[in-house]
Amino acid sequence: MMNKEQRFTKMVLRYEDDLLSWARFNFKNPPAPEDLVQDTFLRAWRFFDQLEDPEKAKPWLITILRREYARHWELAWNRIEGIIYCDPVDIPDGKCKFEPKQDDHIFLEEILTQCSPTFSTTVELRLLGHGHEEVGEIIGVPKNTVGVRFKRFRDKVRNEL
Repeated sequence: MMNKEQRFTKMVLRYEDDLLSWARFNFKNPPAPEDLVQDTFLRAWRFFDQLEDPEKAKPWLITILRREYARHWELAWNRIEGIIYCDPVDIPDGKCKFEPKQDDHIFLEEILTQCSPTFSTTVELRLLGHGHEEVGEIIGVPKNTVGVRFKRFRDKVRNEL
């Protein structure tokens, strides 16, 4: 009779390729699928004792993978949203409570390069912490125009994720 570790290893070897295929299909950047599958197996190991029927391992793993995928997406969106929605004017010490990662800034820069210069200038000034009215005064547009441009930028970021 196999012990828990041997049974888990057998399951990993059997379903790893299927899970990687699903993750590659749903993730656009190359390192993410492997990380996602690794996180799936880590979570599966924690709850492996709860798997009653070994024949149901594949749907169980896919469910875990889908939840991990949603968790990764949510974390990524929260990081980006923290950068986009951070308004230093509303925070007493003037600093964002979110610590953006290097990849987040690269991601935002890529989106900004796809935008027109007036649009990207508006967004860059807003991300630097200037209020709607201040950005409007700097670039010579009404504050509502600044708000609309920034909302469109948030929507574009959301669509890219």
